[in-house]
Amino acid sequence: PAHHPAITSPSAKLKGCSIYQISQEWQERMMSIMNKQQIQILLCLKFMRIIRILLMVLEYAFSQTNSGCVWKSSFPLCSYLFQHSDLFRDKKIIELGSGTGISSIFLTKAGFKVTSSDIDDPETAQNIMFNQSLNNISFPHIPHTWGKEFPSELNDFDMVIASDIILYENHYEELFYTLKQIMKPTSIFIMTYKRKAYREKKFFTMLTE
Repeated sequence: PAHHPAITSPSAKLKGCSIYQISQEWQERMMSIMNKQQIQILLCLKFMRIIRILLMVLEYAFSQTNSGCVWKSSFPLCSYLFQHSDLFRDKKIIELGSGTGISSIFLTKAGFKVTSSDIDDPETAQNIMFNQSLNNISFPHIPHTWGKEFPSELNDFDMVIASDIILYENHYEELFYTLKQIMKPTSIFIMTYKRKAYREKKFFTMLTE
């Protein structure tokens, strides 16, 4: 992958993509909602480098959950944790709203102990597992929809990380219900996000309460 033509220039590292088939089921679903000419827009294999680590991630644009794309705030999250790895590398980390799994993939490659988690949706879980295989790594994934009961037998984390999870204000209550289940008094919570002043104030007010 390091010699793939998609990453021969800095711009291609982020924009280079190609059609990639996952399963007949996914192909049939795409065909039912889009014509053949649009498939290459819907399904994209991206090659990108964070710090010194090369990643391959499959994105798809036909999800109703926004979990099929790479959110830009993933990059500063990965960079911060990597730069402070001496503080966090031994922590048991869960990532909420993992999406494509890009942050969990990067951190696993960098030697962190990470579990990914996102909405309890077959396509989301399938894509995260597929992206693990693309990068020749493996880490646990917990399908969990915010606001539902988190599986107690899997709830053993020191740290919660997330990026761009406060986009939708109407999900704050469900998100907090999940956070209250996962986090302990000694837990660490690190989140990156793109500023949206008209929404973020409510989130941080709820967080302090």
